[in-house]
Amino acid sequence: MSQAQEDSLRIVLEPNEGHGEPVSLELKAGGSVATLGRGAKNVLAINLPGISNTHVELRLLKPPSGGQVSAAHLRIKDLSSNGTGLQGSKSIKEPAKLKKDTDTPLIDGSVIVLPLRSKVKTPDSQARVTLRVLEKEPEKPKEVAKESKKKGEKNVAPEEKPKEHKKTKEVTPAKEDKKEAKVKDSKKDKKEKEKEKDKEKEKAKEKEKAKE
Repeated sequence: MSQAQEDSLRIVLEPNEGHGEPVSLELKAGGSVATLGRGAKNVLAINLPGISNTHVELRLLKPPSGGQVSAAHLRIKDLSSNGTGLQGSKSIKEPAKLKKDTDTPLIDGSVIVLPLRSKVKTPDSQARVTLRVLEKEPEKPKEVAKESKKKGEKNVAPEEKPKEHKKTKEVTPAKEDKKEAKVKDSKKDKKEKEKEKDKEKEKAKEKEKAKE
């Protein structure tokens, strides 16, 4: 956390309906004040009869002995002519009158009522501003990148290449001719052998006739 963040406090001022929009601001410990009133230069301007140009101011005190700033160091001071009231967030009692020109402690959820006195008291003759203290977000630790495999992660097998089919040898026409020629030759040989056998048989018959 930086030094600037340690010495400051962010608050939100939430006026009741009809008296403006919520305002978020940051108060620095021992720094400038934030004012509420009818004037346009205030952090929250409320235009109602009986409200002074600068009605109240808010400040953040420096903590003693360099301690950490908190909502306990918030103060409110009445600067008005018609007074300022302070009430708890859930209080049903009449708002307590602030002592003029005196710092008064504030707590988260306090309701600031202004003006406290008015000629005609109606629900719309007074503004009620609720103070909220915003909590500081803790700084996130820097993440250290770690290179590690996740547990249970399955090893992905490398992709297998498709098997190449062996090509069948094509029989060329020349080879087919050779085969046919061989078949023909074998047939010729058989015929010639048969002729020779027939001749030998005839010769044998002739010899037998000659002997007779």
